[in-house]
Amino acid sequence: MGGTTAHLALALGGPFLPQAFVMTLKNGTLNGDVNAYNLLSMDIAKNITHNNPDLMSIQHYDPVHDGWLVKRVNHLRVKLIDLPQEYKNFIRERLAPGGDVVYLEGKAKWKRFRTGEHNVFQVGGWGDINDEAFIFGNANLDAFAKKEKLDYLHWILDGYPIEDGPESEWGSEAGLGEALASFCEKEGFNFIKISYKDPNNFSKLAFLTKKKILENAKLEPAGVAVEMFSQFDTTIIDHSRLLPLWLIFNTMDSMRFLESMTAQFPNAKPVFFSGLSTFSVTPDLVPYAEWERVLKGFEMINIGARKNHYPADTLALLDWKKPLETWARKNHIEFNNRISASELFEIAKKIEDTQPDQGKM
Repeated sequence: MGGTTAHLALALGGPFLPQAFVMTLKNGTLNGDVNAYNLLSMDIAKNITHNNPDLMSIQHYDPVHDGWLVKRVNHLRVKLIDLPQEYKNFIRERLAPGGDVVYLEGKAKWKRFRTGEHNVFQVGGWGDINDEAFIFGNANLDAFAKKEKLDYLHWILDGYPIEDGPESEWGSEAGLGEALASFCEKEGFNFIKISYKDPNNFSKLAFLTKKKILENAKLEPAGVAVEMFSQFDTTIIDHSRLLPLWLIFNTMDSMRFLESMTAQFPNAKPVFFSGLSTFSVTPDLVPYAEWERVLKGFEMINIGARKNHYPADTLALLDWKKPLETWARKNHIEFNNRISASELFEIAKKIEDTQPDQGKM
């Protein structure tokens, strides 16, 4: 769930145990050949799941949002489909009797290819391009592939059936949640499940949770930090009066989510905006002027890619959070920045479980 999970874990004052783990392996494909990409890590993926029955593998190929990366490396993600003994031991040893275990269940869906009993292959990734366009093509992706000099305009994995399943990054696989609920019942822990189809709702939850924390402390929000993908810093936000709004990526769907949230931003307060440097101009990339339009009326402080470099700013990768750190030091205040799991669950129940607003292209 990206930066959102870190914000929520800090708000609860507890550790975060991940459901998924990603490996970046040597070698990619220069020409957009999805079948060649599949062969790069298929044997590795099947060996992992054969030796670890509590895992499933997802080979993930996104020639658009990860365009320059997948020419050099390949991505293999593994997800838990059962509760490992190490997690059971960790919870038993560190959680007080009767304590709360919060499970975040992502219900985002994506078409994928079934390559083995516990193995799948996903083409494309979350943004404003839908899964069918990646597999079967459309005018936008055809033009993109030609511009990037790829030999393939869309990406069908030959010889494997297509199925609907949990999205690689934003969907939870069946098995883990059920095993965790059973474990908590047996051990006397309180199991709390929060589920959303739209991954942006978890970001909304973190935003509203921090708002509630400040309300409990009788403090007003001092502004908003709009974070994006890998450009987030939970420790700065955790000890400040800033409300975090974490965006998945620099694509049009994330811009629409940001726009939908601005009505809840505090008036006359700064908005720190962390525009992401991806070094890729994708069909669904948000022009910088559109970010400015959405935040018009707010004091927008850029802490990400510089406007005249976006979305390719090496300096932003190194120094993006310095203005935020400077502001936080000048505006430091001590307060109780924690919330109970029951309060979190009450906030979560008020967020409508809507269908994701993405894949418009």
